[in-house]
Formats: sequence, structure tokens, C-alpha cells
Amino acid sequence: MSQAAAKPPGAVEGPDGYEIRKVDAPARLAAAQRLAEASAQGDRDAGKRFLGAARTHGIDLEHFWSSCDPETGRVREVALGVRGSGRTAMCFTSQPATRAAEEELGRVIDAACEDFGSRGREADVRLAQTLLNPGERSAARAFAHGGFHELARLAYMARPVPTPSEFEDFEPWQLPEGISARSLATLGPDLPETSERLVLALSRSYEQTMDCPELCTLRTPEDVLDSHKSVRKFDPRWWWLIELDGEPEGAMLFTACPDSGGVELVYLGISPRLRGRSLGRTLMRSGMRDLSFGLPRGRARERARLTCAVDLNNEPARRLYRGLGFQMTAERVAMVRAIGAR
Repeated sequence: MSQAAAKPPGAVEGPDGYEIRKVDAPARLAAAQRLAEASAQGDRDAGKRFLGAARTHGIDLEHFWSSCDPETGRVREVALGVRGSGRTAMCFTSQPATRAAEEELGRVIDAACEDFGSRGREADVRLAQTLLNPGERSAARAFAHGGFHELARLAYMARPVPTPSEFEDFEPWQLPEGISARSLATLGPDLPETSERLVLALSRSYEQTMDCPELCTLRTPEDVLDSHKSVRKFDPRWWWLIELDGEPEGAMLFTACPDSGGVELVYLGISPRLRGRSLGRTLMRSGMRDLSFGLPRGRARERARLTCAVDLNNEPARRLYRGLGFQMTAERVAMVRAIGAR
């Protein structure tokens, strides 16, 4: 019996004779190879290594879709959706070679995203996202066919992890009267009221923000907090709640990266009530100073980096980071789509 006669459950016929179907076990290696070719061209074992890494790191391949020839089963274009924290999913794809392939891949992307919206536990995924290099125009068009749109262009910035010698004459946390910054380690990071205050601080800091403003309408502060906590290793010592007269009005969140010995600034934001007071530099230098004394010493630290990502349109933030020794290392295009909203 031919594969055309034994069409798998859920398979959808495409307009040009191909089928869109979930990747099953027999097709998994070919689909993985097609996916891995996007970054490892010419490497015949890239698919095997990808599947091995997926097993090692617990990457769920449940939402792996492809277009294929209905007669031979040959895999054409592929899209993998990986469920993340904060009700999000990240989407990875093959690289389309023609305009027709872009449209075809767009249909595969759509199938992978819709799969999240129709499956039990995964149905709480509300936002799919991807990060592309600026030159990946063909992939961007494919994602657009799949219901994605550009959210922002992100500047990735980095500087060496700070050392105590940078802060010999600096007195940290010298903030104007009524303004305070309290580490979560002193507040009880697991207490419900601490999370409630953080959520309120995040919500207030999003007002009139210049950093991916549309994202505020696509995700709740609770989802964002969950995502921030899941980035690498959460350490309450490096999370600060910014308050004005006891009211939460902002947050500064650093997360250690154990593999590299580095640190990521995952979020810095304050509400309109605190803006215009030149607080950003004081907060950052104070936090960096505490990091410089609290991070482990050793050879790895000498090569470690403090990193962050910022909307290219947010010039005040980029200016702040440049003044603190950060340099731009890469640019990415962030694209998103709401799950179930096509």
C-alpha cells in the first residue's frame, strides 16, 4: 500500500501536491536533518546529533511538523515548536530556498502553532515566537505566511563581568529619598506576597515603555515573571524590587549563567513615576557592584560576560548600557504570533 493511500491522521493536503503532517518516528531523522541543515550545511550527521541533544536535554519533539511528498514520504520543509515557560513556545524551522517553499513552510509553521492550541496540557500556550538574523529574509517571509509578525529588532549587548576594583570609590544604593531597592533574598522569594509585588512592579514598569511595547499586550505580567524565573539559574540575591514610598514601581533582575560563569540582565524597568530621575545608572552600578563581590572567583570569571538584550528603538536604554561599558555584539529580529489567533 502506498503512503498516499495510507494518509496519516491529521495530514493536510497542500496546494501543490504535498502533504503537511506531524513528523512520526520513521520520518524523525530526516526531519531532524532538514532542521539542522539550517545551521550545519553539508553536515550529514547533524540530524543524529540534534536528536541526541534533544534526548539529553529533554527537548520535547511532540510539535514537530513537516511537508512531504505523499508518494515517497520525502521530507520537504519542517517546523518544530518547543514549549517554554510563561505560556510561550519557540519555533525553529528549515530554510526555504524559493518563494514557493516560503509559502509551503508558512503552512507547516501554522500547523505546528495550531497544534499547541488544540492539545490538552499544551493548550495554555498563548504566544509563539522566533528569533532570526536580520539577513534571514526568506525565513522571515515564511514566518509571515505562518501568521507571525515582527515584534522588534533586538540589540544584544555585552561587557566583561564587573570586578570589585571598578567600584573602589562607589557607594552603592544611594537613591533619592523615598526610593529603595530591596533584594528578593531579604523579602522571602517564595512568599505569595513577594510575587504579587513583583507582578505589580512589572505591570507598572510597562506603562509607556520603549522596550518591545507590543509585548505588554500579548503576555500577562504573571507569564513574564514565570519566564524570567526560568532563564538559567534563578538566584533571589540578584533580583531587586524598586519601590517608591513602599509601593512597587520597578524591578532589576540579573540571572547567573552557570555554564559560562557569566550573568544576564534579564530585565530593568521602572514606572513613569520614577523616570526622569537618572536612576538607571545608579541602579545598574549598584547591582553590578554587588555582583562583583558575590560571583565566584576563578579563571572562568575572567572570560565571563555580562549580557543583555534591548529593543533597538529604545535609545535611552542603549545609551545607558553603552555608558556602562556594554558593546553591541549581535542583532536579532523577534517575530511573534498569538496561538489560536490566525
